[in-house]
Amino acid sequence: MTLRDDAWDAALDQLVETQEFNVSELPFKQSEMISVNRILQEMEARSWLQKESEHSQVWRPGPKAKLLMDISDEEN
Repeated sequence: MTLRDDAWDAALDQLVETQEFNVSELPFKQSEMISVNRILQEMEARSWLQKESEHSQVWRPGPKAKLLMDISDEEN
């Protein structure tokens, strides 16, 4: 798999497991973090993820994830 595939998989797995995460909790090397952050930003643009503010380090389910993964707002 590619880094992009691995990042999508890790982010979605983390949402299912904990419903929020910090990028540092994902299993990637420091040298991959710039790319991983870009991928998470793309996931945000596609409504899979969201952050409370631009500077927040905590990612949460976006509208698409909440709908398709049956995650309610009360659980966040």
